[in-house]
Amino acid sequence: MSDDISGFNSPHMKIARARTHFDAYWTAFRRLEGTGFLRVTLQPGGTLNSHNVVVDENRPIPADLRLNAADVLYNLRSALDQAACCCVPEGKKRSTYFPHGEDKQSFQKYLAEKFKASASARDAIVKIEPYYGGKGYLIRALHDLNVLDKHVQVLSKNYKIVITGAEPRDGLPLGLRGSPADAANPEIQNHYIQNDGLTRDGPKVWIRVAFTFSAVLQIAHEPITLVLEKMSDLVASTVNALEDATR
Repeated sequence: MSDDISGFNSPHMKIARARTHFDAYWTAFRRLEGTGFLRVTLQPGGTLNSHNVVVDENRPIPADLRLNAADVLYNLRSALDQAACCCVPEGKKRSTYFPHGEDKQSFQKYLAEKFKASASARDAIVKIEPYYGGKGYLIRALHDLNVLDKHVQVLSKNYKIVITGAEPRDGLPLGLRGSPADAANPEIQNHYIQNDGLTRDGPKVWIRVAFTFSAVLQIAHEPITLVLEKMSDLVASTVNALEDATR
C-alpha cells in the first residue's frame, strides 16, 4: 500500500484498515464455535407450548470482539468524513462531515446548509440516500453506532438465537420446533456459530447464535458480521462515487 495519504488515498486506506479489523473480529467470533460460552434455559411462557429462551454467559465476551467491532466502525466513519472533506474547498474542510440524516427531510436540510461541495458531489450523495428509509440507511446506522461507542459498549449481551435441535426431540417445546428463515439460508447461517447444548433445566438444546447491535433498532435483527460486511461495501462504493464525482 502506498504511503501517500493525500486526497482520496486516505479514505481508501481507512476502509482497508476497517476490513483488517473485520477479519480479526470474524476470527475471534468463529473461535467461540462449540465452546458452550452460553447457557440456555427454557422457561414456560404465558400460553400453551409457549416458552421463553433465556440466555446467559458461561464466560465474558472476549475483549477483542468488542475492540475490533468498534475499530471497524471508527475507520468506516472516518473514511466517509475524509472523503467528504476531499469534496469541499480547503477553508471548509475542518467543519465538514459526511451528510446523513435520521430521515430524508433532515438529510436534505443538512446537505443544503452544511455540505458546501460541488453539484456533482452533492448529487452523488443524494443518490446514496444515507438516511433511515433510504437505500443507504446503513451510513446513518454507522453514525449512530459510532456515537454510541464513545459512551457505551456497542457489543453487549445481545444475541440472535436459532434453535437447531434438542435431546430428546420431544423435549423441545412445540413453539420452538419451527425452522426459522435464517436457518435455511446458508449465506445468513455463515454469520452464526454453533453453541454446545447446555441448559440449566429441561431438554438439552443446541443453538446457533450471533451477536447483534441491538441499540440501533433498524439493524437490531441482523448479525453483527453481516451488518459490518454490508457497511464496509457501502462505504467503499460511496467513497468511489465521490472520487468519481470530483474528477
